[in-house]
Amino acid sequence: MANHKHNHKKLKKLSRKRIGTSIFLIVLAGTLVASIVVVFLSFFAMYMLENKISDGVQLAAYGAEEIREVLPDEEIAGEDTEWRPDTDTEAAIAKVLARSGEFTDWVILAPDGTEVMHEGNLTYASEGTVFDLAGEYSVYADQDMDILDENGESVRRMLALAWKSLWADDYRDGWSEETMLQQDYWPVAAIGESGYQFVMRAKLVIRRKDLFYAGLIAFVSLTAVFVVMIFMLLNLIFSIRTQRRITRLLYTDTTTCGRNWTFFCLQGQRVLNRRIRGGTACAVVDVHLQKYQNYCACNGIRNGECLLEDLHEALGSCIGKKELCAHYNGADFAMFLSCRDGQELAERVQRIAVSVPAVLQQNRLRLQFGIAYLSTQTQNGEKVTKKTKTDIISVFNNALAARASIADKPDVPYAFFDESLLEQQRWEEFVEDHMEEALLREEFVVYLQPKYDPSNDQLAGAEALVRWNSPIAGFVAPYKFIPIFEKNGFITKLDDYMISHVAALQAQWIARGKQVVPVSVNVSRAHFGDPDLAEHIRDLVDTYKTPHEYIEIELTESAFFDDKQLLLATVHRLKEYGFDISMDDFGAGYSSLNSLKDLPLDVLKLDAEFFRGENESERGEIVVSEAIRLAKSLHMRIVAEGVEKENQVAFLARQGCDMIQGYYYAKPMPASEFETTRMADTGSDASDNR
Repeated sequence: MANHKHNHKKLKKLSRKRIGTSIFLIVLAGTLVASIVVVFLSFFAMYMLENKISDGVQLAAYGAEEIREVLPDEEIAGEDTEWRPDTDTEAAIAKVLARSGEFTDWVILAPDGTEVMHEGNLTYASEGTVFDLAGEYSVYADQDMDILDENGESVRRMLALAWKSLWADDYRDGWSEETMLQQDYWPVAAIGESGYQFVMRAKLVIRRKDLFYAGLIAFVSLTAVFVVMIFMLLNLIFSIRTQRRITRLLYTDTTTCGRNWTFFCLQGQRVLNRRIRGGTACAVVDVHLQKYQNYCACNGIRNGECLLEDLHEALGSCIGKKELCAHYNGADFAMFLSCRDGQELAERVQRIAVSVPAVLQQNRLRLQFGIAYLSTQTQNGEKVTKKTKTDIISVFNNALAARASIADKPDVPYAFFDESLLEQQRWEEFVEDHMEEALLREEFVVYLQPKYDPSNDQLAGAEALVRWNSPIAGFVAPYKFIPIFEKNGFITKLDDYMISHVAALQAQWIARGKQVVPVSVNVSRAHFGDPDLAEHIRDLVDTYKTPHEYIEIELTESAFFDDKQLLLATVHRLKEYGFDISMDDFGAGYSSLNSLKDLPLDVLKLDAEFFRGENESERGEIVVSEAIRLAKSLHMRIVAEGVEKENQVAFLARQGCDMIQGYYYAKPMPASEFETTRMADTGSDASDNR
């Protein structure tokens, strides 16, 4: 069960996977990659512009060095020196700077910012001698060669402004075929350590090849982003198609080619939760095709699968858009239906029952329905609220239980699940949870019901019956646990338990000098499938050294319907080991005479129904008397059980019945009571103990 739930959780995760999440991730990844590309291109552009400006700064540093070489040391001794070059010095400076051809407009500034000398055209922002160029940028390089503006801040701000103004109309006048942008700026370089500065005009030039390289890098980057996005999109499409294909396979039933049980569990749970939250009634239905195995045996498995396919199609045509139908297992289908009340649901189920494929009607196959109805008022005895959690599998199990309650009633078309079925399920779980422990703790108690000879009212035998004295459930009658043991196979362990305890009792009574009588022990039909059953029973009895003639093996007529040859072989070996064999409930089945013909029985027990009813007619007495005569002819002893009236005892005595078992003589009683009240008085009149 744990693995089953775990698998369903995995399937739920798969079914809940949506493309929205994948699309969001693709958009997020694309945005992230595009942002990285934009940042990269911005840094590249800034790097390219900064390199170009750095060329002007380096040229200014070269000019300052040239000027420093021309000037004698005594002319510029330090910052406190007021230096004003003479005509020869100015000519020397101009000559040095003119040699390179790179210096056209330049100025030498004193430490206080006043002009010492200049060359070319200079435009000041205001009148005066302080250097303050209008609308221009002045830049210089620090010790780490970082390009800074006049305020000592990073020049990246200026570069960003220059980049934004790249397409401004003010600059388009300077465009040419090769040049895209020209802008003046003023690099500043120190002349030695004197505090004097050399400032020159430089041009920031953006050429077509620069834009070409930048555009090429941008194109490659964007192409890479586009390719990645296309790849991710194609991968998403492929994943969606693969997921849908896998989901379709997971939800497809291999027999009917329709929806399967997995789909019903997952989708049905969602629909059920919505109905509960909405406070609307609904029902989960188990649809069972009766006699399907017989149909497959006569027509083949392939035709049987075709029949289920037709049935699935027919059931699917009977449901609405918000209802479900799926193949559960074998000849069972699960349906989820909407309804207003139980009456409407019953009428609809009846309509579905007649809306079946013609092949079902031709082969006289019928549908049987188990219904778990969930009303808006109560659910499993509890009030339904919006917070109520209901498991679709548990509800369908209730529908299965309802259908199982009418499995032996083929003419009953449907059954509703109710609290009595739920209580029965809980009881079965309790029995199965505690049966092993009860066996070990010997909570099963041996009861004995005496058998008397009606001719003299003497004790002639007894039947061993079982009762369960549970410390939890109290004293439990056999009809409440024996059928469960027969269904789950535990009955074979209980058979061994009873045989061993009866053999032990017989051995104790013999050791005490009691006059023991044969005690019959029921052996279930399931036990007769064991080919070594005879040896197994012999070994159990021999454990207590009990004579075999005091143990009578009682079987039911239904055991004859299984492996007949194995049953006959087991019975013959039991008789060889000295055990008497009796048949219980003779007359309750349909093959009693056939059983008598083949089985070498020692005792025949007439069914209690022969002695019940309002009218004990002459016809009934004829049947009983003839049955006794038949048994006598086959050299079998007769036991009549369920006898409660004196006139019945008198009639059976006249007919030569060997033993009578019933309330007229005694009810079943504990073994200790049987020993003290029955075995001690075996020589007295039995009527004293009635």
